[in-house]
Amino acid sequence: MSYTVGEAVVATGTSGTIVLTQGFQQPDNMMVGIESIESGISINAYPNPTSGEIILDFTVVNPAEFTIEIFDVSGKLMMNPETLKVENSTKHQMDFSEFSSGNYFIVMKNQDGTMNSNIKVQKID
Repeated sequence: MSYTVGEAVVATGTSGTIVLTQGFQQPDNMMVGIESIESGISINAYPNPTSGEIILDFTVVNPAEFTIEIFDVSGKLMMNPETLKVENSTKHQMDFSEFSSGNYFIVMKNQDGTMNSNIKVQKID
């Protein structure tokens, strides 16, 4: 949720997977990836927003193991933690189709503790 003092009327229209908002303050929905140059890890998530599956695209310099969790905006864990071993370039699919519309966070941690990051994902119907 966001707002601006003095912005009296703002409307949001939807049609299928298209969302149009009016006003000069727009939400930030562009956070789709994380790149950590120091640790040699790059992670992208697409399509975002999604109505079903998200693809996590990992690129790593050295093999790594990640713990992946999904949380809703209230902090509720939406699925059991998943462990993923990544070498070079790896794609991993995650199913969001059973979740209700809203914002979620994919939280990823590597085993040695050098990376703790999250990606915001918007689920739409």
